[in-house]
Amino acid sequence: IPVEDWYHLLSEEIDQLKLPHMDRTGKPGSNLYMVRETDSGLEFAIQLADERKKAGTEQKRTKETILSLDKNITDSSNILKAIVLKGEDDLEYPISVFPSRPMPLTPEFLGSLDGKSRLEIATGICAAIASLHRSKPPIYHRNICPAAFVACQTEKGYKVVLSRLGLIKDMTGQMGETVNGLVAEAAAEEENRDFVAPEALSYDASVTDAWKYADIYSTGKLCLYVLS
Repeated sequence: IPVEDWYHLLSEEIDQLKLPHMDRTGKPGSNLYMVRETDSGLEFAIQLADERKKAGTEQKRTKETILSLDKNITDSSNILKAIVLKGEDDLEYPISVFPSRPMPLTPEFLGSLDGKSRLEIATGICAAIASLHRSKPPIYHRNICPAAFVACQTEKGYKVVLSRLGLIKDMTGQMGETVNGLVAEAAAEEENRDFVAPEALSYDASVTDAWKYADIYSTGKLCLYVLS
């Protein structure tokens, strides 16, 4: 079903374009990519949750976080933003539009870039996490790894976008679930293991400052990965 002039990509098209997964689970239906044709080429977006199906916990939290970010964060230029469109089926579709085709932060992609471009990406990663930590009240990410970000090429260089927000520590009180169990699962996964702060593996959910420092550790490890 077209949403205004946006169309959903099929699973095989997502695979052909090598688009990154937008949530940690990567289950069928979680990659709700949309595309439209403009005068300057294809434009890409992600639907934050499929309103016709039961969304997983991480999908719901990502959607709720992105829809509420503008209320709490002064600078969200490196974090997904959302607009709500209405489809031909009269359902509301919250989508986030990328500056250009999103690229995963794989070793192959990063290895193809020069030092200046990798520095732009590392700087964008720091800016995104700083925006969360400086929000009022602060938000802690808790799953900082290469898969949490995408890179988009623009006329000014590479822009980084934080796209995974389903495991946040919500200090705003807007979300009931703390999903600490899912955070522990994510920390044990192979793609995350090298980026998780050691103390986060035996976390104390009541010590909020621990999440702040764990995020800083993971951001440093991710920047080293990008730059080297």
